[in-house]
Amino acid sequence: RDIAARVSELLGERVQRIQQHQNAEQYVVVEVNGTWIFRFIRDLADPSLGTEKAFLPLFASRSPIAIPGIEFSGRDFVGYRKIEGERLTRSLLDTFSARSRTRVAGQLAAFFTELHSFDIEEARDIGVSVGWNGWVARAHQTVRQEIAPMLSRSARRRVLDLIDQVRQETRGTTVIHADMGPANVLSDGMETGVSGVIDFGHITIEDNARDFVYLLDAYGEGFLMEVLSNY
Repeated sequence: RDIAARVSELLGERVQRIQQHQNAEQYVVVEVNGTWIFRFIRDLADPSLGTEKAFLPLFASRSPIAIPGIEFSGRDFVGYRKIEGERLTRSLLDTFSARSRTRVAGQLAAFFTELHSFDIEEARDIGVSVGWNGWVARAHQTVRQEIAPMLSRSARRRVLDLIDQVRQETRGTTVIHADMGPANVLSDGMETGVSGVIDFGHITIEDNARDFVYLLDAYGEGFLMEVLSNY
């Protein structure tokens, strides 16, 4: 059936405005009446939707940042109230005051701290899969060879010590978001912080370095260092 008709039936209200979001590989994502987000999986054989359904309610009480709260779900979809905010692009972040940047870095550090400490066995039990073979080695190599050389000697030592410590404590694997960037980090647009983190369709069990590599690519070395200093 037509997506608008399905959503109208679920909501019990007329669909007055529906907008499809782009750049969603696994899903057809639509915003409905400016209030709701519905995500329809493209391939029913893809297990990511079921994993999201199981993970989000468990993580909601722990996350220091708003995440999607599922209110509708079915075999091929989930629906939740839209988290208000605009994409936190690097250009937007560059307009923030130093104080606001520090606040955002602290919020993301707190988010990563909670996400990366999610119990691995519990994650496996609800279907979170182990990530790509070989990523662990590549991620740490990227941190050491591409990030570390850009830092001062003292900062480089702190970052490498921190990465090694966390890797040892987590045995190299944590639950990660695996797609942290402007498309999925929302700002309230008034420099008061992060309003939400969305799209958990890529969550996996991998080395936490992967999340930080995404952060480096999206926001640059200086901001990454601010996040790591609070992690």
